[in-house]
Amino acid sequence: MNRSLPCVLIVPLVCLCDLITVDTSRGPVQGFDHDFGNDRSQRFFGYGQMFLGIPYAKAPLGERRFTLPEDIRRYNDSGELHNATYYRPRCWQPQGTIQKAGQMDEDCLYLNVMTPNITGKYPVMVYIHGGKFTSGGADVYHWKGAVRNLVSRGVVVVTIQFRVGLIGFFTTFTERFPPNRGFYDKMLALRWVNEEIANFGGDANRVTIFGQSSGASSVFDLSLSPLARGLFHQVIQSSGPTLMQIGTIENPLGSIHQDRAMQSDSKNWNPVIDGAVLPDYPADLSKYRPRYPTMIVDMLEEGAYLIPGVNDGDVCNVTRETAFELMRSLFPYYHEVTMTNMTEMMFEGFAKGHFPEEEDRLGWAQLLSAMFSGLSFNSMMVRDALWHRNAENEDVWLFTLAHRSLLPFNKQVEGWIPVDHCYDLPYLWFYPNVDIAVADNMGAIYTDFAKNGKLSFPRAGKSMNYVEIREFLTEKSNWRSDANKVFNEEFPAYLGEFPKLKMSDESCTLGTIEVEFDEPDISHEIDEIYSTNSSKYVENGVTYLPEDIGRYNDRGEIHNATYYRPRCWQARVDFQKGYNFGEDCLYLNVMTPSVTGSYPVMFYVHGGTFTTGGADVYQWKILALRWVNEEIANFGGDPNRITISGQSSGATAVSHLSLSPLTRGLFHRVIQTSGSALTQIETMENPMGSTHQARAMQICQIDSSDWGTPAKDQALYDCFIKATPQEIIAFDLDNHLWNPVIDGAFLPDYPDILAKSRPPYPTMIVDMIEEAAYLLPGERIGDASTVSRQTAFDLMRDFFPYYDQDTVTAMTEVMYDGYAKGNIPADEDHLGWAQLESGMFTGLVFNHKMLRDAQWHLKAGNEDLWFFTLAFRSLLPFNNQIEDWIPIDHCYELPYIWFYPSIWETYNASAADFVFADKMGEIYTEFVKHGKFPFPRAGKSMNYVEIREDYLLKTDWHPEANKVFNEIFPSFLGEFPKLKMSNEN
Repeated sequence: MNRSLPCVLIVPLVCLCDLITVDTSRGPVQGFDHDFGNDRSQRFFGYGQMFLGIPYAKAPLGERRFTLPEDIRRYNDSGELHNATYYRPRCWQPQGTIQKAGQMDEDCLYLNVMTPNITGKYPVMVYIHGGKFTSGGADVYHWKGAVRNLVSRGVVVVTIQFRVGLIGFFTTFTERFPPNRGFYDKMLALRWVNEEIANFGGDANRVTIFGQSSGASSVFDLSLSPLARGLFHQVIQSSGPTLMQIGTIENPLGSIHQDRAMQSDSKNWNPVIDGAVLPDYPADLSKYRPRYPTMIVDMLEEGAYLIPGVNDGDVCNVTRETAFELMRSLFPYYHEVTMTNMTEMMFEGFAKGHFPEEEDRLGWAQLLSAMFSGLSFNSMMVRDALWHRNAENEDVWLFTLAHRSLLPFNKQVEGWIPVDHCYDLPYLWFYPNVDIAVADNMGAIYTDFAKNGKLSFPRAGKSMNYVEIREFLTEKSNWRSDANKVFNEEFPAYLGEFPKLKMSDESCTLGTIEVEFDEPDISHEIDEIYSTNSSKYVENGVTYLPEDIGRYNDRGEIHNATYYRPRCWQARVDFQKGYNFGEDCLYLNVMTPSVTGSYPVMFYVHGGTFTTGGADVYQWKILALRWVNEEIANFGGDPNRITISGQSSGATAVSHLSLSPLTRGLFHRVIQTSGSALTQIETMENPMGSTHQARAMQICQIDSSDWGTPAKDQALYDCFIKATPQEIIAFDLDNHLWNPVIDGAFLPDYPDILAKSRPPYPTMIVDMIEEAAYLLPGERIGDASTVSRQTAFDLMRDFFPYYDQDTVTAMTEVMYDGYAKGNIPADEDHLGWAQLESGMFTGLVFNHKMLRDAQWHLKAGNEDLWFFTLAFRSLLPFNNQIEDWIPIDHCYELPYIWFYPSIWETYNASAADFVFADKMGEIYTEFVKHGKFPFPRAGKSMNYVEIREDYLLKTDWHPEANKVFNEIFPSFLGEFPKLKMSNEN
């Protein structure tokens, strides 16, 4: 007889008591409370305040169906109370899995909050439901059970809904159908929790995410995802098949996305490795995963439901052959002989020679249950635990639920009650008629972990200690040792990668120099190595694209890497002739002492205000860094010693790359010269307005109304695709500069927030002593005769058009006070005014922003920080000269670092110039090689080195800039520089 019940159970809806209103930044919400009383001898007890059906995103209706979720800033335009007293419909899903169609809707991105009291500050547990990424909803995990078993123990519980199935996960890896939409939903819900949960009595600094089945896989993926950093602090995974629920372009089972387009229905939906949410394979991401306190739970016979007849209570047809049939269905891409050998290895590892009699069908069912539990669940969960251990995360606890119950919702086979997948849900969420002792154990373990981030039981450790949960708790060791040996050791030894995610690498033979390489080989002559390209991408120009280039050409021919490729189209034609521009411009260049070495690597990002120079899109820079990690060893480079370095906007790029969670593991040290994260950055609330909207009007005559809608995007796309490169760049020298933007992916938050979780990269920050002198009128032509006190006010009006005149005047006076310190030049002393205002605007545009970045490093505990200021004045004619003043301004260092042949072979440089160039090369390469200096670190005294012909050690790096712009300006302007909009009700 079938005694089983699906993983989904519908519980009667709410019984309203007192109404409770909470003010949030998005508007007021009204929920209700309920008191079961304090008598713990009763089945239900405890008090809770419930807020059901709170939207965390705009409804994904119509043209938003397949877009990434959009944050909802107001619950309604009228400011009325949002009714949070009932559950909202689930997202659309196959009706057979759950409930009537009337209880489903595309307007489904809601969450529910259940709290002990809105006035408290309780730890928060955010639950992600299971359902194979195809079904499920938040209403299953009813507030009554949540109050009894979780909230009553002193935690806030949040349950969330997200898009599932085709609407949530179908992708063509394009903007029309972006991958992993369901995961962006989850992350946006977590952002809502971080921003609003304090209004409901929750502590945003103690957030635990937990989930079951594919919900546990979601927790696993979020723990790996660099985009989710800072959104939670602890994780609980229950019955997560993890690696069995992840898709890649090379997935050997083929593409569910293509199947669905052809209306085939043979595969499950899975998250995919997309370059953003999951930018790499799990094994690689796990090396850089934060050390989240982690709790992993499985069921004693997790995969029993896979065995034919178990769900119906009749296993009379289970035999030894059943295992081979199941393996054929699970691994159709393996040869029959391979699949047979795999099955025999499983029998040997789990039966250990003790096979059931042929007629003992229950014995076969139990043996196969252990084998396929190990294959589908246990081995993957053990692998994750081992990744934690390999990454030195000791705060891992393991549990196995082993309680067998005669309750009717459990599967029952004669002589056996399998504790299989979903068995834990009734106990955790306190469905009707559960065994109270087991439910109490489950509730206490989960909430103790959420409250304390640790448990009184032994950690997993090398012995793989675990706790078996029944009505009592038993401590054991060697968690899932059979599964680990068979599937994590023997299968990979026999099959290679298991489970199979990646395609096998192919080796090719190079021409002039032979290198084992994933691409067609690259030829260069050793005596022409210096002629390799110095700003694009591979040895003299190996291509890379925003989409990784799998092969350099289809014919396997040698790629010619002996000359520079054109720059990307840009407006600054003074850099080079027009015929040296091209849209086919995503190249890099490698210069190595020898391809046979293992040298540290220096990866340079050029400047040019994101308008000139080489590739200027961040994801492409990331792809270039991935290329370096994968291929640089073939050129004599050490991928474990990569330093990224940049100047001007290149330094801004380096700073942003250091902050971005997408770049973890791609480099190990950073050098920033004349730029920082705050030098160039844009947000949706940027007070200077949008470059993007300005260009839409200038080039396409498309205004900003309905900005961001699919129709508007299509019109812009059509316009820009038809435009010539010359038309696209025509306005790039006007007042609107291109800036990287806070986008939710590469830069998922404001720089000061991201800095808190930035790795402690050894960092070198370099500036020029008069960095912004070039801003002054006449500086470029050596004439300061028009510079006066009024010049500063004029420049400030240009810089800050969004401040009123009185504010701009006050800002300028503060700058004069901070820098002149009462020593104001005479009216006719134009050179004096130029030097004073050079100091002021150097502090405004560069110094204080670089200081702010340095302070973020120090606050995050990064002590490996060094400062340098260039102060060497040269008479070489490429430097600007005004009377007796040679300003050391922006870009001054480039001819010395890169030793431009056009300059050093043309002009009569002094011995001091050569000494200075040597010092520059020495400083940069010593840092690249060793990641440290013999000079003092910055420290609290802000120590720095002034580079002239000699090194001068000094302290208190740019104190005027710090005081004026990082202390005084924010005290009367608020945020400075202004990035965020003030919250408005």
